Amino acid sequence: MTRQRLAQFTLLLILLLAAALRLVGLNNLSPPGIEHDEVANWLIDRSILAGEHAIYFTRAYGHEAGFHYLQAGFVALLGDNVLALRLPAVFAGLLLVAVSYVLTRRLFGRREALISAAILAILFWPTFYSRLALRAITLPVLSGLSAYFWWTAWERGGEQSPRHPVTLSFLLLASSPD
Repeated sequence: MTRQRLAQFTLLLILLLAAALRLVGLNNLSPPGIEHDEVANWLIDRSILAGEHAIYFTRAYGHEAGFHYLQAGFVALLGDNVLALRLPAVFAGLLLVAVSYVLTRRLFGRREALISAAILAILFWPTFYSRLALRAITLPVLSGLSAYFWWTAWERGGEQSPRHPVTLSFLLLASSPD
């Protein structure tokens, strides 16, 4: 098995571990019940499904709307339940592990990227916030993506490469050799 295949297999195992920690018992086992901020999100999501659309919701101390539209889509698809409310945060948490791998690999190398992804997969706070129906988990994901795209543009010096556009290179980085 080549080093690249071994790294891909290791990353797959890390993502499966992260998924297990975020999905097992998600529906009312841990955290038990539904927290008051999750209820506030749920009410905003229900209002979206009822036809109220905005880019900023003033209820619950104010929320930007992006995560709520994603949650509302899950509620529409899976029904009005806690699992549908929490699944978008789970997927954001898994995306955080993947973004951490890609950014760290670009900056430091494959070994460090695997270590970074493994740590984020098992740390308490990223796992905890991936299990709550709150938008807080999207901040590190968007920050990591912003850092990745900024660094890619910085390395190119503002030049456009028709062979490897930034978005394509992000998607293919996990399979490219060092």
